[in-house]
Amino acid sequence: MRYFMMRPCKTTAAYFATLRKSLTLDLEESRRTLEERGCKITDCGVLLIIHDDPERTLYRSGRILVKTAEEEVARRAVESIYDALGVVQKLAV
Repeated sequence: MRYFMMRPCKTTAAYFATLRKSLTLDLEESRRTLEERGCKITDCGVLLIIHDDPERTLYRSGRILVKTAEEEVARRAVESIYDALGVVQKLAV
């Protein structure tokens, strides 16, 4: 079983990834980690916009919106963020 679920957005060409277990991310720490990996980030306080291709929006709940119409591209983009942030390890605690 995967640790997140993917579903298409109803209003735009995008996908949402939602964690199967509850988690609250420290967005400041997440921003630093992603910037260290070369991501260009806009910190909006309650969410982070990751300006890569595809563009992603990371929420404190761990939810990610990926702006692409291709599910496999969205899945890889989500996994790269979750891997960078150590989400699987945080869910195991």
